[in-house]
Amino acid sequence: MEPKKSADQTDRQSFESSLNRLESIVEHMGQTVITATETVEHLAQRLNVLAVQIQNQEEQIKQQGYQIFALSESLQTLVEINAESTAEMKQLTAILKSLFKISNRTRENG
Repeated sequence: MEPKKSADQTDRQSFESSLNRLESIVEHMGQTVITATETVEHLAQRLNVLAVQIQNQEEQIKQQGYQIFALSESLQTLVEINAESTAEMKQLTAILKSLFKISNRTRENG
């Protein structure tokens, strides 16, 4: 027959058992906190990478905007030059027509 355990021994074993469970819970919580911290750090790094990418894209868009503006200005200049050239061509055509008329009249009269 086993000797009977005293109430102190039973209480002590219950306390040690509870303490072991608490230690296990605290250890598990600590591991969870570490894992969560690592995950947050990884997400923060990823957000930083995305922020840099967005800034680069914004700069590219800004540069493209400047390029589009410059192209628009160049196109406007070309349109103006073309309009001037067209006006000059009309004047030259009118002068040539006048010269041909004068030339034809001179031939007819002469």
